[in-house]
Amino acid sequence: MESRSCKLCGSEYFVQSKYSNKKYCDYKCRFKSLMPASFGDECFEWPKSRNVVTGYGQMNTSESRCQLVSTHRISYELYNGPIPQGRLVRHQCDNRACVNPRHLEVGTQEDNMKDMWARGRQQDYTNLPKGDLNPARRKPENLCRGERHHSSKLTPDKVKAIRASNLSAIKLAKLYGVSQSSILCIKNRVTWKHV
Repeated sequence: MESRSCKLCGSEYFVQSKYSNKKYCDYKCRFKSLMPASFGDECFEWPKSRNVVTGYGQMNTSESRCQLVSTHRISYELYNGPIPQGRLVRHQCDNRACVNPRHLEVGTQEDNMKDMWARGRQQDYTNLPKGDLNPARRKPENLCRGERHHSSKLTPDKVKAIRASNLSAIKLAKLYGVSQSSILCIKNRVTWKHV
């Protein structure tokens, strides 16, 4: 393990390998490094990864797993305080990519729906590109699937063993610590299609 100093806050952190390109102690410092020093009244759009369907900024908050969190939620927590249980962060500016904490407020899902209809910003998902034009097909490397998914309990080798096994779905579910429906979806190639 190698000791390094965070480029933003200066605190010490450790990396597994000297070849690691990690420059910040955690995702909060990494997030702040991409933000301006002060915020005006204009939108500040997230300059990195965005969800291809919804348009919200997203950021991985974990080192080893694919745990994507919406960046407007991170911005609100870092600059405005914790988000109360059962509440969501709403954009006053109606710009999904905006992470300016001045444009963010906490509310309920009902508040969000009322805003959506009052401002006429409901999205029509029927016009989403289909087939090879769909963003998930054009950039499959951006998908968080298989063992990269944060809740995955299986690996490609285990999936191959499940498909090759003659045991019942109930026995396989107990053996691998997943549900019976997960086993059936794997065997029928509904999930883990890429393996």
